[in-house]
Amino acid sequence: PSFCTASPIAVIPRIGSAIELYHPKSPQFSEARAVSAIRNWNVTTKARGWSALNCTRGPSFFFTVPYSELIGGGVNYYQFHFDVLLPLFVAFTRHGMSQHEVIEAYLYPAVSNLEWVAEWKPNAETGPAIDWATHAFDDLGAFWMRILALMTDLPLRPMAGSNKKVFPSGGGSAPVCHLNGAFGLPSVEHPSPPVVRRFAKFLRSRLGLSPEPVPCDHEDIIGFVKRTNRRIILNEVDLAEAVELATGARVRWLDFGSGFDLDVGRVQDLRVMVGGQGSGLTNGLYLPSESPVVILYQYGGWDVFEEFLKPRGPLLWWTNSNASASVCNQSIDPLCDSPDTLVDIPEALAVIVRAFELSKSHCNKTRKLGGGEL
Repeated sequence: PSFCTASPIAVIPRIGSAIELYHPKSPQFSEARAVSAIRNWNVTTKARGWSALNCTRGPSFFFTVPYSELIGGGVNYYQFHFDVLLPLFVAFTRHGMSQHEVIEAYLYPAVSNLEWVAEWKPNAETGPAIDWATHAFDDLGAFWMRILALMTDLPLRPMAGSNKKVFPSGGGSAPVCHLNGAFGLPSVEHPSPPVVRRFAKFLRSRLGLSPEPVPCDHEDIIGFVKRTNRRIILNEVDLAEAVELATGARVRWLDFGSGFDLDVGRVQDLRVMVGGQGSGLTNGLYLPSESPVVILYQYGGWDVFEEFLKPRGPLLWWTNSNASASVCNQSIDPLCDSPDTLVDIPEALAVIVRAFELSKSHCNKTRKLGGGEL
């Protein structure tokens, strides 16, 4: 299973070979150790002789993050939100925590040793399932560290070899004990709209963001998400000029990646956010309540955002239906499944104007009632 719970449990410190993790098919592996889920952690239920342990009472969550050295030592922003944060929020909900103002959860993020997960072979060297040498948690300013820190009011406890506070070194160290623990994360492949709405509300609440739409008397700003590698909008400047002329709004170029708090802050006064398919659109989760997202899909593009962004607020899109308007960069996209695009400006403009009108619908309601904003 990818998700299981136990109570009470103890996590054994890394003290020599006695607690090394072995592949389930290895002769050294013993089911008696009760290693959890895909056996990323050495875990056992509380046994005799441990009665004196001072177990923590808050729930503990042990899970992996999709960190990879292959992408320059980073985490995909889209994947992190919907494969880690959303399932973690669901796990919080199952523990009755998601509505609390204070979240007292112990988070143990880890990175899997991908070579270990492969089929075990006799006489092959198999190291620990956890990549204890990872640098994934070294930079506290990395967006995944910043967001994980927002998810709980207790200090993070990364499963890394440098984390001496969590796993004491030296023989005879006592296990780290919790009254209950969850291993892995729930599968949330197709979340229901209410779950996504609560998830977006939870994130905004933890960030201290206003639940209100952009004030009616605020400057009209439409954000255009910049892309630099694949699925680039080749005539985005011409489109932006057409949008400013048609709406009277000012276009703000959004070059995400300058820091999580700064990126989120730059979308808080947007009427609309526009961009080609890409992980930057994940920041649509943090938009004000009535600000739409407009996705400009490439030729042959497929929707990966509807079930995650539509429950939060308005979501509109334009899809390129003209193969000749696609440009492939064979060096980084040999299959041409993520081409750059020359958008049809009149078609895309109509969608963006419609989104702009939706973003101010609450203002129209206010005027019809004959009153100003409260």
